[in-house]
Amino acid sequence: SYTQVIKILNTDDPYFVSDCDDRVFDSQSPDCDGYADLNIEVADDCTPTEDIDVSYTIDLDKNGTIDYSQSGTTDASNTFPVGTHEICWTIEDNCGNTDECCFEKANTVLSTRNCDCRDAI
Repeated sequence: SYTQVIKILNTDDPYFVSDCDDRVFDSQSPDCDGYADLNIEVADDCTPTEDIDVSYTIDLDKNGTIDYSQSGTTDASNTFPVGTHEICWTIEDNCGNTDECCFEKANTVLSTRNCDCRDAI
């Protein structure tokens, strides 16, 4: 008796259904922070969507330091301080193919309060 193993090779990367455009969120919070809805959609031609490995990193103030990271979710929504931050998503299918999407997320202030002066008060 013999066992035959059939392997399927796929070299197509998974892909982002949602765009990777920079995003701007306006904050009216007196605390000078704001909620940002950061959901993504992913797909692949071979791996079911729920089996695609998803992870993200967030670099607050885009200073080269990773401040947050998480895997297993397509939702990085949270409250962020005013500033320009970089979010990088990485996805991997069951064949080891990967793709990355990075964009800037900027929180701007709509209130009249000066956030840069809050520590001086």
